[in-house]
Amino acid sequence: MEKRFTGILLPILIGLAVWLLVFEGGGKKGNANAPTGAQQRVADRDPGVQAQIAKQPQHQFQDVPEVVHTFGELGQDGFRVAWSRYGAGVRNITMNDHFVATREKGVPVTDWKECYPLVPYYPGATTREFYGLVLEGAGAHRFAKAIDAGPKNQLWDLVKQPSPGDLEVRFRLDLGDGLRLEKVFRYQRGARDLGVDIELHSDRARPDGAPVEYRVGLRNVHLWNPTEEHLFVNPAMAVGATRAADGSLAMVQPVDAEKATGADFLTVPDGAVFEFAGTTSRFFGGFLFAGDPATAQSVKGVACRNWPAAPYETGKFHFKPHSVPVAVCELTLPVPSVGQKTVRSFRLYLGPKSDAVFDRSPDYQRFHAVMDQALNKSSCCCVPGLSVLAKALIWVLSMFQRLVSNWGVAIILLTLTVRIALSPINFNMQRTMRVHGAKMAELKPQLDAINQRYKDDPKQLQVEMMRFNKEHKLLTAPLKGCLPMFLTMPIWFGLFTALREMYELRAQPFFGYIRDLSRPDALIPFDQPLNLVVTSITSFNLLPILMIGLWLYLQMGTPLPKDPQQRQMMVMMRFMPIMMGVMLYNYAAGLMIYMCTSSVWGIVEQKVTKKVLGPPPTEGLGASAMPVM
Repeated sequence: MEKRFTGILLPILIGLAVWLLVFEGGGKKGNANAPTGAQQRVADRDPGVQAQIAKQPQHQFQDVPEVVHTFGELGQDGFRVAWSRYGAGVRNITMNDHFVATREKGVPVTDWKECYPLVPYYPGATTREFYGLVLEGAGAHRFAKAIDAGPKNQLWDLVKQPSPGDLEVRFRLDLGDGLRLEKVFRYQRGARDLGVDIELHSDRARPDGAPVEYRVGLRNVHLWNPTEEHLFVNPAMAVGATRAADGSLAMVQPVDAEKATGADFLTVPDGAVFEFAGTTSRFFGGFLFAGDPATAQSVKGVACRNWPAAPYETGKFHFKPHSVPVAVCELTLPVPSVGQKTVRSFRLYLGPKSDAVFDRSPDYQRFHAVMDQALNKSSCCCVPGLSVLAKALIWVLSMFQRLVSNWGVAIILLTLTVRIALSPINFNMQRTMRVHGAKMAELKPQLDAINQRYKDDPKQLQVEMMRFNKEHKLLTAPLKGCLPMFLTMPIWFGLFTALREMYELRAQPFFGYIRDLSRPDALIPFDQPLNLVVTSITSFNLLPILMIGLWLYLQMGTPLPKDPQQRQMMVMMRFMPIMMGVMLYNYAAGLMIYMCTSSVWGIVEQKVTKKVLGPPPTEGLGASAMPVM
């Protein structure tokens, strides 16, 4: 009974770990031939259109220069924004104070190409499907007949060419029938958001029977989200919230990018108001929220879309189908009286997805719940409570980092803290196993006699073995042998989750060639990726190889049991470090530092335990077949 229990339990634990990493973390693959959300709604109204989707666009656009302006200074807070006059849409946003690679302290930024493209130049020069903060038709209403194609496809006027230092850029579109749209982009120094005002002006009396209100969609931006930044699971998702009359915040269930296919995502219930909506990438977020109560009340719902319809490549970066979500806020614009205007004021948070950053402004604290949802997504829904543990680990890591000023050293200190705390439990387990092994050696003749006596009656043999194990108290030892693994695996999964989402580790160096703890250590980068069955390798990563070697060395220090069944199981388990190393080969260097440090501690602990307690037993249950993670 004990042998079967031991032989089943440990493979289940390891299989669970691999299943969570690979199958649960891999996400669902999109249909490369599926239309986008906007295209699908058109096809729903006219099935004949669906066959023509690939033959779009329907409009011919002039070649007009884009408008580029910098809010703030290079290397400081602010953004560099590029607009197209078509739809007054945002084509590109780079953050002035975030960079594409780790920078040495004190080295000034001299080129905008060094800044991180939070909203990159996506394709779509003809369809304009990837411009952000554009207006489009929503619901049953459309704008005036002069813009049947929708304001996103119209050529807006730039009211004034922005000068260096300006904090406002204004676009204008004449709608006809005495109406005029203006879109104003504003920036406040030191902020992490960009103001967006939608103004509907009435310049003269309108014909009888003209609509008194329009319902439009304000499309958010598409965040940078290549496959190279996913780490097993696509981190992008659509998020949103409403606020009830009592002031409580109600988050809606987040939608993965692959599922954002045009369906309604958020509907503002009666008695509540819109709070925010947007999308996330691995480390960043773009969240649209209301700048005043009237704007919050005007938003009636949020829809979701995704891109691309087929795999897309740009340079060395790749995008899976339907891997980039975008949220579209549907709002009302009442037609004002002559000489008046209707204003809808929004603010677009563009920055780190980090609790520490959210705490810097009262306006951003509403986004804390986004971090909770992101950690829940990364930790897999089938493992409850890991988001809480991940947040606790982030807090502990931050505390250590403040002491040593190096996130890699902080991870080592966290590892040692966990292993030292578990050392008494592990030592007691090893002592129990040795006592158990000695007892099994003493009882082996009786066990052999029972097996011989009932070899032709399996049912009675099972009854007798249960009675024998209960009489000699042999049933609890297998559980004690797995106790350290039960205690450390939540820590390991919590750190696995935290490292996937922890913005603070982005572009943070360790020592030597390890320049970014949130990415593989990449000792030798490859010019071309090496595509294998289970993964794609873009560099030679030393830390996973070191981890495999340490795990194998640790296992070799445990003698194989004499029992054939347990011996076979232990031999099979010695291949698990190789499999785990392959599965984690492209994972963050921070996790590899944790696992290598834990393995080194395990080797030292193993040698000390052998010296104090003697060698592990070869009868009964020996030491754990897998290293304590």
